[in-house]
This record gives sequence, structure tokens and C-alpha cells, in this order.
Amino acid sequence: MDDAPRSSAAELETLAEELRCAQLDLALKDDFALQLRAAARRSEEEAEQLRASLADCQTALAAANAELSEARAAAERLAAVEAELAVVTSTAGYRLVTGMRRRLERYGPVRRAATSVARRLAPGR
Repeated sequence: MDDAPRSSAAELETLAEELRCAQLDLALKDDFALQLRAAARRSEEEAEQLRASLADCQTALAAANAELSEARAAAERLAAVEAELAVVTSTAGYRLVTGMRRRLERYGPVRRAATSVARRLAPGR
């Protein structure tokens, strides 16, 4: 008969030990869950910062693309003006005026008078 209370006491001690182990295990798991939640919050905050940074980068990229488009349009206009200038400078009239100008520059008083007459006769003035 002594064996029944002893086996019950041993069984109770075993169950108490299992309970302590289960409680320690539960405490460890709770701590781990808290750490995971904190890490998840930090990751979410970092993701939000990255989203804001991405939006800033997209805005800067859009502005850079607009500037690039403007620069390309200006380059196209410049190329058109250069082509027009090439046509004008290749004409006989331009070459004649350039040659006359060089010759007139040798003679100061004549050049001033010719320049004054040319300005009066110039179209658009």
C-alpha cells in the first residue's frame, strides 16, 4: 500500500516538472514572438521609409526626364538653325557681302558710311 502514494507522489513530481518545462517553453516562445513582432514593426517602418524614398526618386526621375525632353527639343531647334545658317552662308549673296565687308574694313570712313547705308536698307528694320 505504500507503493500507491509513492507512485502518485512520483507521478505528481513528474507532472510538476513537465509543467515547469512547459511554462519555461511557453515563456521562451512568448519572448520569441515579441521579438518577431518588434522585428516586423521595424521592417514595416523601414519599408515605409523606402516607399517614401522611392516616391522621391520617381519625382526626381520625372523632372530629369522633362529636362531631357526640353534639352532634346532645344538640340533639334539648334540643328534646324544650324542647317538654315549653312544654307544662308553657302549662298552667293552671303559670300558677296562677306567679301565686300572684308574689303571695306580696310577703309574706316568708307566702311562706316557703307554700314550706315546697309542698315537702312536691311529688311526688317
